[in-house]
Amino acid sequence: MQSDNFGGEGQQVEESINLRHYWHVVLERRWLVITAFFSVFALCLIYLYGVVSNRFSYGRVISYIVLILHISIAAGVSHIESKLAFRHLPPSLIRFAYFCLILVITLAFSFQSMIQPTLPYFTPGRPNTYHQYLFLSDLTPQYDVVLSDIDTSWVVPTFGGKVIACQHALAFVPDHDTRRKDVSDFFRDATALQERLEIIRKYQVNFLLIDKARIAMWRTMVDSFQPFGRVVFDNDQFVLIHLHASMGKKKPSFPGCDSLGLTVYLSSCIISKIVSVSFVGNMITYR
Repeated sequence: MQSDNFGGEGQQVEESINLRHYWHVVLERRWLVITAFFSVFALCLIYLYGVVSNRFSYGRVISYIVLILHISIAAGVSHIESKLAFRHLPPSLIRFAYFCLILVITLAFSFQSMIQPTLPYFTPGRPNTYHQYLFLSDLTPQYDVVLSDIDTSWVVPTFGGKVIACQHALAFVPDHDTRRKDVSDFFRDATALQERLEIIRKYQVNFLLIDKARIAMWRTMVDSFQPFGRVVFDNDQFVLIHLHASMGKKKPSFPGCDSLGLTVYLSSCIISKIVSVSFVGNMITYR
């Protein structure tokens, strides 16, 4: 009789421990969801502030918003999967079925906007669109400054050299608008040679890349810079001039770093990683 009472008390203690355990699980999941919600909300406010204030460095937090949302969705799917019990099917087959279902849903929602526009680029026999820039890899060192028009500057860093400005906004470069204006003024037909030389000295330019299709007076520009450098590449589309080292005597004006934007970006990185790791750890511990 005493043994029966002991067994009943042990069972009662075990049930209370299990109930307490699951109550802590529920509380932890709830606070984790609340933390993720407010983290995404705060990051969205930072992103919107960057749009309104034209401080595009804040736009980089969008990747961390997507990361937290992806991990949150994965945690939700994992929780739903743990509630569904298919006793007659092996777990590996169930996971594969989930994978196929999510893949089909993702393709259905993204086919027209993301996948279909890129299909023509995978057509066999289609000429590549970058071969005309390959000479930059051989002629322009990685850290040399290449001055070209705004459109061409967007492609140059992929193959070699640094640029002064480009089409899209650059994060943590507060004077990007000034740089874009200087590049635009450099390639205007009415700009005097002395003004162009000042821009070259200001940014310590090493190479001048002229796109013949975009610069109408490219011949005049090439002739005017013959005393200040030598042509190292010339074909039907581009002229590349290597400027003399004496052109960069003036100290370059490097932009000050956007310290506030960098701080916000690093803080967003840390917060998103903590929330994501917490979600993953929660799924592994209480699965």
